[in-house]
Amino acid sequence: SSYVEYQLHRHGASIDWDPVQLGFNPIVRQIPLRPCFPSITVGGFGFTASVNEINVAGATLIGACGLLRDVYNTFSNSANLSKNRGKHTMKFGGNFAVSNLHTLRNLQAGHSYNFNAGFTQGPDPLVASTAAGVGFASFLLGLPQDSGKIFQFPDEYQTRTKYFAVYVRDRWQATPKLTVSYGVRFDYYPFPTHVGRGLEYYIPATGNMVICGIASSPVDCGITRDRYHLVPRLGVAYRLRPNRARIDRLDRWIAPAAVIFAFLPALRVDLMLLLYDIPAAFVLVTMAVVSFAGVPLTRRAADLLVILGVVVVGRIVAGGALLLAAFPDLGRPLARRTGGRIASVGIGIALAFPFLLVFAFLFASADAVFSSAITNLFDLRNWSIGELIGRVLVAATFAWVAGGLFLLAGRGADTTMSPLLPRLRGLLSSTAGATTLLAVDALFVFFVGLQIAYLFGGIDTLNATGLSYSSYARRGFFELIAVAILAGGLLFAVELVVAKRTRLYVAAALTLTLATLVIVVSAAYRMQLYQLAYGWTEQRFYALAGIAWLGAGGACAAVLVWRDAMRWLPHAAALLGLAVAIAVNLMGPSAFVARRNLERVVDPSGLPADASRDLDARYLASLGDGAVPTLVEFLPRLGASDRAALGSALRTFALAGRDLDPGSLQGFSVDRERARQALIGVADELRGYPLLSGAPSRPRP
Repeated sequence: SSYVEYQLHRHGASIDWDPVQLGFNPIVRQIPLRPCFPSITVGGFGFTASVNEINVAGATLIGACGLLRDVYNTFSNSANLSKNRGKHTMKFGGNFAVSNLHTLRNLQAGHSYNFNAGFTQGPDPLVASTAAGVGFASFLLGLPQDSGKIFQFPDEYQTRTKYFAVYVRDRWQATPKLTVSYGVRFDYYPFPTHVGRGLEYYIPATGNMVICGIASSPVDCGITRDRYHLVPRLGVAYRLRPNRARIDRLDRWIAPAAVIFAFLPALRVDLMLLLYDIPAAFVLVTMAVVSFAGVPLTRRAADLLVILGVVVVGRIVAGGALLLAAFPDLGRPLARRTGGRIASVGIGIALAFPFLLVFAFLFASADAVFSSAITNLFDLRNWSIGELIGRVLVAATFAWVAGGLFLLAGRGADTTMSPLLPRLRGLLSSTAGATTLLAVDALFVFFVGLQIAYLFGGIDTLNATGLSYSSYARRGFFELIAVAILAGGLLFAVELVVAKRTRLYVAAALTLTLATLVIVVSAAYRMQLYQLAYGWTEQRFYALAGIAWLGAGGACAAVLVWRDAMRWLPHAAALLGLAVAIAVNLMGPSAFVARRNLERVVDPSGLPADASRDLDARYLASLGDGAVPTLVEFLPRLGASDRAALGSALRTFALAGRDLDPGSLQGFSVDRERARQALIGVADELRGYPLLSGAPSRPRP
């Protein structure tokens, strides 16, 4: 049991002052209110002055007598009973609570007198005049415009709210690993009341105030909904991890990475990011489940990871069917041990079903509360059949996949195969391997020398190629990216098959790695020049992210070559890919591209002479919700023509056909919510721009 109470008291400085001392008739003492210094209001000053406050735009001069006394208390009592019987732990209980609010509020406990210029406006006090009369003169003459008392009626309220609840629950330890908890809880919330009558509520349509429990109005005002809740509860817990299974210390990064990538789709709405984030999240969740079962992953060779991946995919596809094998104790073995108890329970439920229907019908006829609860539970009008079918299919699909994941967590998915890649060592002699790399090195070094002289050094390219420097530098980006990828693959393949790593071989491998890094830098420099000339696009942004991944991978490759650990290159490449993806998500590609292109238009001073300075409003507005806040931010900073073009594009691609009300929680995205809030602020302005022709608006969630 518990009891909690807190109180709030406030009263004016003039309360309990006897007004008879001012010469008032002693009859005022017979008024059933606490005495107070009278409130005197004099008009014409432009400010308010009273005993305990000074305010502007008022007129109370003295006599603040407000009274407030609130008392809040809550009494709560709970009772619970537990009983253990075999594998069952049964628990029964209930809860009862009463909350009271006792409030006393007098807005004005004493007399009030209002003085204005009415009786001193002269020469005829019965004729209104705006230029004559003084309120203070009326006060000195003792001629108030009006007088009276102001108080709340009734000035004392007590509101009472009750709550009742009962529940029953059973926790069944079906097997050493499986625990089933089931039960039901009934909550009842009686309608709040005042002491002696019900509450009151206002009906805007008729302008009437209904006082419940008075005249023909019932105490509960006829409101019957949401008083009671019958809540069945079912929980199933299964200890998945095999005995003595431990997560490998090198695999502890997998679960946090899975959580991060599971969150990223709620951050960005860019299609390219979703195409990477969602599969990456699924792969990382699967890896986390497998590592949870004690199967090491990070330290495994790349070929074994591929084989293990095939096994894992097979078990996930099998999903729900294989899940049955994870609970053998619920099948025939349990039936044999318990004398067919599960089958007997099923037969008992089947026999009880018609009696349940009859008893439910009789209870519903006898009790209106029970009838309403059953009606609300099985009211098919509140169900959407199409939505129900869709949700069942989605739930079944996820449950099927989850079945495979649970199976993996409980039994693992290891393989007894030995790594295949180490068996390839020795297929190529060290002399052949070094010769191969040296031949490639010669070509790479020659190309790098030309890059240093012409691209980075600025030697005249017109005589050598017939191209200006800007045209020369903006070509060959994607070809150089392909060269870097092929060089990494060649180096990894030779490392697998070379018989012996001689000093010459290591030097050739390091030379190829460093030359490839220079080529990656060359590709990045070319991309920078290209973007300075033509601006940013999402494709160029992702290409630059790919360059960052290649550069970091090249640096890792150089370290691995030096330490004779090239077998870890696929692992390093995968981890770097995840890191780059997280960085790209945090940057926001569409917002980044929009900001850089708009900055070119607002301030083109740093652009080359032949650079494009036009605003492609159609493309910027089509970048999606991620770019909308940036576009709205720059809209006032653009010139008249560019602002009109961007306004029309925003109306066409972002505003038209869009509901600006908050969306459902299932479809929440940070990008989408920020775009909605940005559009709300400029919706009226955007609707003043014409829609773009030939580009119909696309409805957005």
